[in-house]
Amino acid sequence: MTSLYMYLQAFVRYWWLLVIVPLIGVAVAYHSSATARSQYQSVVTLQLNPAARSAFLPYGTGNTGSNEISVLAASYGEVLRSRAFAETVIERLNLPLAPEILASSISTALAPNTNILRITVTSNHPADAQWLAQSIAQIFVTETIQSQGQSAGLPSRLAEMEEAARGYPTRIAALRQQRDRLDQAVARGDLSRLTELNSLESRLAALESSHANLLVEINRARSSMNTASILDDASPAVRISGLPLSRTLPFGFASGLGIAVAVILGLVRLDNRIRGPWDVKTVTGAPPLVQVTADRADKRDRSTGRGVLVDPNRDVAEAFRILRADLYAARAEQPCRTIIVTSPHPGEGKTFVASNLAATCARAGERVLLVDGNLRHPCLDQLFEHSNGHGPPAPLQLVPTLTQAAPAPSGAGTGTAVATVEAPPIAGVTASGHDNLSLLLTGPAVADAAPALAQLLPRLREHWDVVIVDSAPILPVADTRLLVANADAVLVVARQGQTTQDALIDCLSRVRKAGAAVVGVVLNNPR
Repeated sequence: MTSLYMYLQAFVRYWWLLVIVPLIGVAVAYHSSATARSQYQSVVTLQLNPAARSAFLPYGTGNTGSNEISVLAASYGEVLRSRAFAETVIERLNLPLAPEILASSISTALAPNTNILRITVTSNHPADAQWLAQSIAQIFVTETIQSQGQSAGLPSRLAEMEEAARGYPTRIAALRQQRDRLDQAVARGDLSRLTELNSLESRLAALESSHANLLVEINRARSSMNTASILDDASPAVRISGLPLSRTLPFGFASGLGIAVAVILGLVRLDNRIRGPWDVKTVTGAPPLVQVTADRADKRDRSTGRGVLVDPNRDVAEAFRILRADLYAARAEQPCRTIIVTSPHPGEGKTFVASNLAATCARAGERVLLVDGNLRHPCLDQLFEHSNGHGPPAPLQLVPTLTQAAPAPSGAGTGTAVATVEAPPIAGVTASGHDNLSLLLTGPAVADAAPALAQLLPRLREHWDVVIVDSAPILPVADTRLLVANADAVLVVARQGQTTQDALIDCLSRVRKAGAAVVGVVLNNPR
């Protein structure tokens, strides 16, 4: 469930990829479809006549078997793709094409176990493909000669038979009218005309039979002269390459969306930053102690020198109260009065956590000392509107004597006032402006200042209920590694979306190597 939430967060974070990449895919698909050359094909079907031969193929085997049909079809296929035939077509149709280009656009295929030959013509325009297929078929069919052994007068005899056939329908229609009149007379009882009717029917039947035989002879003569006949005219052209926009645009969008999803999933796998409590649990084996989220109303501008303490009435303050309760639970097992607050790198919210944890403990009535342990870049003086001037901080130069009460003189009677002796105040300790909360401010660090502060920590815990140290980030500098050795516990702050899992692992490893106990991780999730 946490992994699903992590991926959902990634999709929300990289929503712009889910918009831009699919749009790029659509643009690429549109460009490809607009620039790609589409091709169209049209098919015309011929029925071959083995008894005849093409003017382009003036030879034959004389065998009309199936093998002859296959050989003839293969031969005609080569003829249709030949340069000679292409030149003839170009000349007849006046085409602005090279013979090689036209020949390459023609293909043939014989239907198995038949004499049906299909001619396919390819063109860049659908209308051109259909027109060119029909024209090529017609030119091929009309380029015929007489087969061997045929009479040279066959065309004239065919013309005579066709002329005779044209007269038969008129004669047959006249005889049918006479037959119908005689049939009506016989039906009315005039049996004297029955013999005439029978004779007329015999003449009509003979005339119809002669007409049918003449038509068969005409068809036979025509087929003997034609190389092939067109069985089906050229079909409407169909697209064979290139995709229409109605298909390319959805494909481009889907491809872009898939790429965007893959990129986002890859970024999630490659990005090991802390994205939520589940990542902290993956690294440490336990969820974060608390997850703090500062509202904008709780944030202050550091450049103005104003503090970062949250309003105790806001929800975010409850997270620090929970954190204090967890620290009390840790105290039950072992003393936990000196607490180091650190982080792997700068800018991860440790000062925010340390300051508000100290304020929360102080509001609960505990005497709290908040120590500015970031010796390289101290900032508590600005956050609490204090200034400690320049030069090395006094706490790093001596071990102070704290204000304490002197014992009463021996034999002092009842009611005798107890005299107090005040030692010099600790240099650098000042009031914070909040009840029960004191600050130990530092100035710009001198060389090897961290050991002096580390030696001071055990003395400080004797005079305050809780000592919280806002230390430097532990990975870039060595100061915090010296401090954690003299602390009771360490809080590690990780910033959601910034701290990497590797950095958190390294930070915890260095703290444990110094011998300090890690109370837990505070996940800072600023808005």
